[in-house]
Formats: sequence, structure tokens, C-alpha cells
Amino acid sequence: MPLFAVKQSAHPECAISNNAACRRSAGILSLPLDTLIQVLSFANPQDIIAVRKTCRALMIATCQRIVWINALRLICAQRGIYTRSFPVKEMSLVQLEHAATTPFRFTSLLRHSSRSQKSPSPTAAANSTSSSSAQPVAIRLLQPRLPRDFAGDIGIFESSYLVPGGRFLLTRSSRNLLQVWDLGYSADMMIKPESVASHHLGDGELQFDPDAQITQDGEGLLVFLASENVFRIFEVYPLSESPSFRKVASIDVVLGGRCVYVFTSTLIIFYMNRRLTVWDYVEDNIVSWTIRSAQVWDIAVSNSHITLLDQGGFSIYKIPPLRPRAQVYQAPPQAYVSPQVPLLSVQYPISSVVKVADNWSWYTSVNDNRPVHFDVLGIGLPIASSEAASSSGSSYIYSLNNPSYSDPDVVDSDSLDDDNTGTNGGEALIIARYTLKKVKNHPRDGLPEYMPVLVEHVRLGGHLQPNVDNARSIRTGSRDLVLMWPSMQGKKLLVYYSDLEGSGQTTGDVPLTDSSPDRHDSDEVRPPRTRPRPRIASLEISGMFSGEVICCPFAGRVCSIDEQGTIHVMDYVRPVGS
Repeated sequence: MPLFAVKQSAHPECAISNNAACRRSAGILSLPLDTLIQVLSFANPQDIIAVRKTCRALMIATCQRIVWINALRLICAQRGIYTRSFPVKEMSLVQLEHAATTPFRFTSLLRHSSRSQKSPSPTAAANSTSSSSAQPVAIRLLQPRLPRDFAGDIGIFESSYLVPGGRFLLTRSSRNLLQVWDLGYSADMMIKPESVASHHLGDGELQFDPDAQITQDGEGLLVFLASENVFRIFEVYPLSESPSFRKVASIDVVLGGRCVYVFTSTLIIFYMNRRLTVWDYVEDNIVSWTIRSAQVWDIAVSNSHITLLDQGGFSIYKIPPLRPRAQVYQAPPQAYVSPQVPLLSVQYPISSVVKVADNWSWYTSVNDNRPVHFDVLGIGLPIASSEAASSSGSSYIYSLNNPSYSDPDVVDSDSLDDDNTGTNGGEALIIARYTLKKVKNHPRDGLPEYMPVLVEHVRLGGHLQPNVDNARSIRTGSRDLVLMWPSMQGKKLLVYYSDLEGSGQTTGDVPLTDSSPDRHDSDEVRPPRTRPRPRIASLEISGMFSGEVICCPFAGRVCSIDEQGTIHVMDYVRPVGS
């Protein structure tokens, strides 16, 4: 349903008219043009297109350049996109409209090429050569030139990061050269052979691929790099007169065992050796404490709380007061405060967790405009039993200090895939999809700002298990969730797509419910009875890739590194005028 509802049987003079009687009876059409433009600034691109089709007056209003500037900025804010990817002052009206609607075009492409759960298995989709796989409309190769200030050769590209928005690409070469490239915001633009900025990182093996975050002023990029003994943060402003990488902060570490991190425009939170450390690299304050979790998969952070995803479920901690790093810090991090007990724990609804799909730091910083989603991949039957269902009804149950979670209505065994055979004990792979949602009402003080809520729970069969390590979650919007992984043959990118729009799933704040004795039935959160419509689509990939395949659904763009270290840039949405 569009944001605006205009009667189809409108007065024949519903075009911009000088007839006073007509204008008085026309409702929204009685508003002056500048007011209509202001109203349209709250509409998303799909609504604007729907409004355009009603009558000539609204068509004229929707063809104003400022309407599409506002629409592009709105959707960028909603989806956490780097707004500097689009030079709005230089773009034509047609280019602005195309950029604002590209995410929906890519979503439509996924729908067209998707396969429902009742269709052939994901393995069949990966091996299929049918026309159902989406083909790139443009394939460009990144053929770099050597920076003038760099002695020697670049080497081959080993890792990359596509900044949300699809225009800027961060790369690291085998010579430890960090570079940022301008791919253009449209598929018909040439890739400049010279990098926007470059920086030699020196010797030492990096432990993670480059990760990025937006600067506090929204104009530049922060880049996080981790080697065996130091974490470093650089900043770069790609569109400044003389772009360059500048080191913002660094901290000595001693990496031992598994290390998981997330970083924001002010904080780095990392887990290592059962210690959780929060470092404010802007103010250079820090805190570290011991936790119970022996294996952490991922981390999300809000203003004052940290959410950990470990082998058993979610654990939410309140961030203790930070202290100046010079007073307390040494490497490896020591526990500066007493061990912290999580404020709340939420159990996964599956019996054996294989992996939590990778997330970039860009998408794991929680705020009111950008929800955070997680895909938990596991094997085994749901924990929720019929006894739990009969005792809890259809409520989400959060048990404080004695964690348990029950969501009996989400799984509908009759609608699941009949293929239950997998590669681990004959059990199927299950995806449990969560979103962190803001708590509307706190029944007691000291509870977290955000709560993990299960929005989907579906069995795909065991065919994905061999390549599950390469699965990555990408959020395309508050209602669309994407899980991507490359096929085993290296020729396709498989996309598990859930369209939550119209499925009855809630996207706003949720009230909190606990299982304490004073809980009232009126406090229950009823999960939706309808389920999202999951689909599996496949995207053809140019060349045999050896590294990670990265995708920006907002731009409909995929980048991959082939076996020779060449970067392929593939666009799946046709550019303007093609």
C-alpha cells in the first residue's frame, strides 16, 4: 500500500488547475507544489513511483529533482549506505531516480531468478546452467597502475572490501599495499586505473581482511587492520582534493587463539582468550573483563551494551566505565574489572550451531535507523518442544538469570523442505534469523536497550553444509535479509533471500517479556503467524574466483578476485539508457 492513497475516480481536472472549486475538492492536490515536495520527502522510492501514476499533478511533483535527491538520501540513511558514493549535485534527474531505485531493481532480479524451498535443492541451483541464474549486464576488470610513490610492484590482490554504496573498493595486495579505488556509481563508468589513495603497511602478516566504517562526520572512511601484534585504524577521505590514508590510532596486542572484533566510529570491541575488551580509540580509554564464553562467533554494539553470539546463544553485557589506557593497559589485555555476568541470555532454537554467518562491522553497530541482523546456521531439531509450546502459548519468553527461549510458532514443520538429508548425521541445515530490536518498555531498570528477536527459522536441507564457512549476511533493508555464499564450483554466488515485506513480521520496537512470577499475560509478545517467503537465487560470476566474493545489494554489484589475483567488477542492474 503506497504512503499516499489517491482515488482512481478523480475529477477530470485533477491536473494542476486554476479552478478554485476543483482545487478545494481535490484533497492532497490542493497543496502547493513546495508542500507536496515536502510530503514526498518522507516517501520511499517505490511510493513515489506509485504516486506518479495517479494523476498529472502528482506526476509533475514527483519529477522534481529535489524529490529524488531526498529519496536517495532517505534510502541511504535507512540502509546505512555511504552517502558520498553519489555526487548528487552532479547527477541528472534520471540518474538520481535510477540510483534510488537500484536496490529495488536488484531485489526484483533476485525474485525473478529465485527458487522456493519446494523447488530443487541449493546444490541443483548451484550446478544448474539454466537461464534462471542472473547474468551480469556489465563486467569490468580492475587493471591497476603502480602508484608513483611506491617502489616495486603492487603484487596481486589478496583481499578486498566493497564499501556499502558500491562505488569505493578497498584492497590489500600481496605486497601489503592498502589502496582505495573508485569504481563509479554506475555500470557504464570506466574504472580509473590509478587508486584514489594508497599506503604501504610494512612487513607483517595481516590476520583479517580490511574492514571499514564511516567517520563521525559522515564524509570519510575508517579502515581497520589487524596484524599479529597491533591493531591499526586509518582514515581516508576519498573525495578530498588529495586523498591519503592517515593513521588515527593503534594498540599493541598479542593474538593467541580465536579473536573476534567489531569496530565503530569510536570503539573497537574484541574478544580473545575469554576476555572482552572495549577500547575507545578516540578518547584512548579502555576496559577489559573476563567472560564465560569459550567460543564467540560475532559481536554487536549499541550505545551502552554489547551483544555476544557464542556457541549457545546471545549474551548481553552492559559496558563498564572505561579508564585511560595509559594507566591500565598492557598486551595481552588483562582483566581490569571483575568478571561480568550477562544481563540477559537468549538460547538459539537449534540444538547444534555450526556457525554464525559473517557480518561486517559496518552492519553490526546498532542504532535506531539501522537494525542489525544475524544468521545462525546449525544442524538438528529445534529446541522448542510441544511441552514448551503448551506451557508458553505463542509468546517469546525471556527468562532472566535462568536463560531460556521458546518460539514454538515460528517453525511450521508442514511447510519445510521435505529433503531432510544432510552431511552431518543425516540432519538438515537450519537457518535461524535474528534481528536486534529496540525495547519499547523496560519492566525493570538495568535491562538492555536492544533484544534479539527471531524473525525466521527455516530448514534448507543439508546441501549447504560443505560451503557454510563462506556464508555472509548482508542486510539490504529493514525488511529484506540476504545470506550469500559462493558455490563449490566457484562459478555462482548463491543468495538466500527473505522478503519480510507483507509477511506480518514486525519491524518496529518490541516490548520486553520475562518469565518472572510478576509477568502478566498482557506483556506477552505475540510472534507473527505468517512466515517470510524464502527464496534461493543464483548470480553468475565472471572467472574462477579464489578469494572472497563481496556484494553490495544496494548497487546490485559484485566483486571477486580470480585465481590470477585480478578483480572482476560485475553489475546486475542495467545502467541509465541501456
